[in-house]
Amino acid sequence: MKGFLILPISLENHAPRLDQTLEVLLVSAISILVSRLNSPIQVLGVDVSKKAMFQLDSHQTWYRVDLTTFDKNHANSGLLFFCSPAWLFAEAPALDSLLAKGFHSNSAWVVDADTREIHAWKKNSTEPGIDCEELWCALAELTRCIGAPDSTLDQSFALVSDTSCLAMGTSMMDVDAAKCPPRYYASVYLQTAFREITNLQWPEKFEEDITEQLRKKLQWLRNRSLVPWIFNAWLNEIEFSEGTIEPSSLPLELHLSVTGLCNISCSFCTYTKEIGRRQFLSLDDILRLKILKNIQTLRLNSGLGEPTLNPHLPEMIVRLHEDHPHLGMNFFSNGIPLHRPGLIDALCGRVDWINISLNATNRESWKVQCGTDQFDRITENLQKLWAAKREKKALLPVVFASMVINRHNLEDLPHLPGFCRDHGIDRISIFPYFALGYKTKFGPEDTLEACRDRYDELHTLVVEQARRHRISIELPAKRIEKTVTFGLEVRQLHDFAGIERHGAPLSRFLSAWIEPRKANNNCHFLWRQAALGSTNNAGQTVNATHYLYPCLGPLSGVDFSRITDFDFDHPPDFSTFWRHPVLTRLREAQHRRGVCLVCDSCRHNDSRDPKSFNSLEKLVGEFGESIKPLERLV
Repeated sequence: MKGFLILPISLENHAPRLDQTLEVLLVSAISILVSRLNSPIQVLGVDVSKKAMFQLDSHQTWYRVDLTTFDKNHANSGLLFFCSPAWLFAEAPALDSLLAKGFHSNSAWVVDADTREIHAWKKNSTEPGIDCEELWCALAELTRCIGAPDSTLDQSFALVSDTSCLAMGTSMMDVDAAKCPPRYYASVYLQTAFREITNLQWPEKFEEDITEQLRKKLQWLRNRSLVPWIFNAWLNEIEFSEGTIEPSSLPLELHLSVTGLCNISCSFCTYTKEIGRRQFLSLDDILRLKILKNIQTLRLNSGLGEPTLNPHLPEMIVRLHEDHPHLGMNFFSNGIPLHRPGLIDALCGRVDWINISLNATNRESWKVQCGTDQFDRITENLQKLWAAKREKKALLPVVFASMVINRHNLEDLPHLPGFCRDHGIDRISIFPYFALGYKTKFGPEDTLEACRDRYDELHTLVVEQARRHRISIELPAKRIEKTVTFGLEVRQLHDFAGIERHGAPLSRFLSAWIEPRKANNNCHFLWRQAALGSTNNAGQTVNATHYLYPCLGPLSGVDFSRITDFDFDHPPDFSTFWRHPVLTRLREAQHRRGVCLVCDSCRHNDSRDPKSFNSLEKLVGEFGESIKPLERLV
């Protein structure tokens, strides 16, 4: 077998030699492909419009290859496998099985199971002569960029490249032809990025070391690209790995509260109806955010508040999907208002996932957790959403369920997988109850650690029920296997539904560069996620509707609203805002002990364990006092 990695290139405008930036990105790609195909990989640059093909030599120089020479070199070579860089994102391509399925056919397309996007083309070259028209058709599909006409290929006999996909989820596996739109790392976007790199003649020289060159070139490309989120992701990966204190990259995700109001007051949550402010983000507010073109994911909730109470949510979702089709949207909800007019229709095919904060499996248990009797409304809404997805043949949104585990719902756990199977839910997340600083409702005596023995007894049964019902589940390990990082207990993931994908797929293009370097011990939230929460009546500022909070752990109890306030009427430049003094201090704390004692303590201790509460509360209070001078500074 011979393998080929196909990139778009311009006959007139391409750089004669592979730029060092592209070389760094391709090293990882080629390494992964070699291991998958067990074959050497040749990189081909293709300009389909001019019928021009180039090959990359050992000196990283492009040289043109005519089709006659290509045919002569590869005829009678057995199997030829042409792929776009997007084929790297297949989680478990099962190559032997894949190729065996198409062995008896002269050629076959390899497609993504969920989007039906073409990622590869397999050709049996057992006879002399390659059909020119067939080859150029294949190369045109594999180098498709933004602006190209939609594919008209018949995919009736296409091979599916991945055994891990949304189409395999229990809720939709019996629905024929269900699909979802391209993701932010789709081949059409990725090939657009590579076309911009291969065709670019750099306007200036960079004298710095390779890391600084990479940073500057990726930033330069991001600011001019049709796919800026891809270059921002690569820049972010480098700066997160390096622990850059004042990053040039923007976060990969924005968590945005669309309202601070909630319709219930759960016993494990700090929200009460007295602190909620009746304020809703509008569509115009969100459209003012220039950062959206640079990020991969937008979570339409952050902190306290029920997003589906915002009357503008359906039109937000529809417009954002139209304006930023690459943007992966998601949110957490209690599920009660999902039946609001137009919301389910807006969700289907546009939002990646929603997480229903279920917290119980029956009415009585739910009333203990949430203080009201609306469990039946949630189950009705879940059935409506499931039916709408199946009718529309929409794999999205994938429906998750979560449970904040505490003493009062522990016995619900074994029943949760079966409940999810019956309500169109494919994935469960179990979060330990966080009681640090709580003065009312549930308390430290209700935490997971306070009832760990019983949890350990139930753990094996819960996992077995999830396996039986083919529901993916993420949950804390038994005490004997417990590990902690950055204040949180590491949860185990069992992908029984077969729907999980690599969490940061674009990072694969930098794996060969990053992995040999020093181990990363940085808190990812300070580089990869930005959270804008709604201000409330619990002592927070009245001069702003939102503020940025830099921590989901112990520092979430600090009032940042007078320091990192965010004005949607006049939103700040996010690049500058992302280098706020509070954030730079916390990033510095990832390198040096003593800069933030909360970070020092959080790094290796479970912030949800009551044994840590006294010391953490003291340190959090001291940190809050230490940043008060920034109120005057900012």
